[in-house]
Amino acid sequence: MTIAPQLRADEQFFLDRVAPVLERRCVRCHNGDNAKGGLDLSTAKGLHEGGDSGEVLAAAVEESLLLEMVTGEDPAMPEGGPALTQEQIADLRQWIKT
Repeated sequence: MTIAPQLRADEQFFLDRVAPVLERRCVRCHNGDNAKGGLDLSTAKGLHEGGDSGEVLAAAVEESLLLEMVTGEDPAMPEGGPALTQEQIADLRQWIKT
């Protein structure tokens, strides 16, 4: 019998709702040594450190650069692809709040 560690609700939400969006829509350009803008979204460390433009997460959700880049009438990210859905943006917003 294998006993899996119990995840906090915010960790489970990240794994279920946020990580898949980052993996499908962001990590292609923001990963490892070739991370655009110096932003590596493929690791927790990279996500929390930010990139050349500074931190991408902020205590005040609406000041989060990550949220700013994916929202708006003409979102800057994801580059070359369709904008994130309103549900994906709401999930990011909720996760950043936690």
